[in-house]
Amino acid sequence: MTFPESEPDDAPRVQVRVSQSDLPGQSRLPLGFLRRAARLAVGQGNPPGQTGPVEISLTLTEDRRVQELNRDYRGQDRPTDVLSFSLWEGQVPPPPPPGQPRLLGDVVISLETARRQASEQGHDLRREVAWLISHGVLHLLGYDHPDPESRKRMKDLEDRVLAALERDGAL
Repeated sequence: MTFPESEPDDAPRVQVRVSQSDLPGQSRLPLGFLRRAARLAVGQGNPPGQTGPVEISLTLTEDRRVQELNRDYRGQDRPTDVLSFSLWEGQVPPPPPPGQPRLLGDVVISLETARRQASEQGHDLRREVAWLISHGVLHLLGYDHPDPESRKRMKDLEDRVLAALERDGAL
């Protein structure tokens, strides 16, 4: 299955740099699927007034690497499912130079943890990864979930991303 590389005219242009180099070839997911999930998440969560192209880095890796990052940057010596590293934590990013995208940051996903969670939840790996991408990208866009109201807001946006991927036939 192929996914549209272009979006509607009113959608933000999103460049998604994907790395799966830590994973064996048979474990890697289709680039079009991964980029589509990230683009949809930006489209759902991009704050009003933030226009122009954006760039995100997306890495799928193993528990070992995510555990290292989690330990080094969050002080938690254990793997987790997704980490987001915003370049603008708590700030409004300055406008990029003309013709350049607004750099949002990095999303890192443990494919091992995603597999376990998908199995525990009774759905397939692609659905779990799509949810993790949307969750991580929303964090890059400034969303958080410290209380039930903000968690519901994020969940609603994540559900919209999953619904769009279902309509595309990706899930």
